Order: sequence, then C-alpha cells, then structure tokens
Amino acid sequence: MPFIELIYFMLGMVKESSQNALERFFPKIKEVVYMTQQAFSLARKKVKWEAFLELFRATVRGSYNEELKDWRGYLPMAIDGSHIILPPDAALRKYYEATGHEHSAATARASALVDIENDIIVDAKIELLKKDERSLAKKQLDALAGMDFESVVKKSLVIFDYGYLSKDLIKYIEDKGLLYVTRVQKGFNSQIDNMGNGSGTIRLSKEVQTRAIVFLLKNGEREALITNLGEDEIEEEAAVRIPGQGEP
Repeated sequence: MPFIELIYFMLGMVKESSQNALERFFPKIKEVVYMTQQAFSLARKKVKWEAFLELFRATVRGSYNEELKDWRGYLPMAIDGSHIILPPDAALRKYYEATGHEHSAATARASALVDIENDIIVDAKIELLKKDERSLAKKQLDALAGMDFESVVKKSLVIFDYGYLSKDLIKYIEDKGLLYVTRVQKGFNSQIDNMGNGSGTIRLSKEVQTRAIVFLLKNGEREALITNLGEDEIEEEAAVRIPGQGEP
C-alpha cells in the first residue's frame, strides 16, 4: 500500500477489525488489492510518528484559514488534562506507568488546548503519567504563542481551572504576552478572599499584577476570577460570562 493510501486508511479507521476495514477500503479507491492484517501491521510500523504530528499541525493551520467565530472579539482557549488508557501492550506499560487491577493498564497523561468557539484542538500532548498538568500546560502555551497566525495569538484568551493555578504559571502566561482568565479557589490570595463583589487590581507577586473579579452565582455561592483583561478591554458584566467560567 503506498504511503498516501496508508495514511488515508489509518485516519479513517473505525472500531472494527483491521481486516474488515481493509476489505472495505480498497473498493473505495477503485483498487483491486488484497492485503492481510499482518501486511498492514508491517506497513504501519514503517510510518514515523512525526508524520501524524505534521498532519495534525497542517489541519490546525488549515482551520485558521477559514472564517472564525469569536466571543466579543476574543478566542477562548481552554486547557485541560486527563489520564488516558493506552492499548494493552507490554512496551507501553514499561515506558509509561501501569494502573488499574494488578497494574495491567498502560496509562499516560494527556492534555489539550482547545479553541472552544471554533471546536479546534490547537495543541495536544501525551506524556508520562508522572508529568504534572502545569508542565504540559506550559508546553501548550509555547505552542499557542508560537503560532504562525499573529491575529489568533493576539485574540486568544487562555482559560483553565483553578487546579492549574499558581503564581508561576500566571507569570509564564504574562511573559508569553497572552491573555488569560481563571477561577480562583478560596485561600489562594488573601486580598481576593477579603474583596466584596466587583473588580479590583491586586498584586500576586513583585512581578505580577492582575485584575480580580468577584461575583455571586445563581446558587448564592461566591465566585472569583483573575484576568489580565483590563476594564477598558472587557467590562465586569461580560467577564463573568466568559465561556467555560460559569454564569452568575
């Protein structure tokens, strides 16, 4: 099977046996070929993983050549991570960590940076389970800041949950010249804890100053956000309705 057809086949596979998928594939490309599952496995091993990375980046570039939806002129970019169960392969269990019953499931840490208005996965990472989510988030901030589309970078508004929050990560975002908004857990900063409803400027460290916004949710719970969007860029009423941050 030539390289291009092999890639098409692999990208189009669904949950069925490889042999059934092969038998359905060749008539579609009008080729009278019989290929065994074993031959396919041998061909697949010759494809470098970098090929899929380049294809992924090409789809991202292509997506941002299209007309985009935004939210009040911004592109909310959400970062989140999870554990991911890998195929039951001994080499994967050795390279990553094994979890579950008798440590039989190879498990990795995955993280994604998603343009939630346009449903585009801008960057994705899969790493060893021992890697922490903030380290992966920093790599994805690097990928976002280094995008070829300057207009996308300038309009990007990075969103993440308070599990990621640290003064170091906020400084990292600031140093990349990116915009952000995140929820703040009680106890993170005493100035925010003592604020009434509304917004104000606080200092997280000697290097980082941020804007805090405090409001009540419909259930009466107190919610706090921090952002480097100024009042002249987005008013308080709009800030509390940023996608992914909950409605007041």
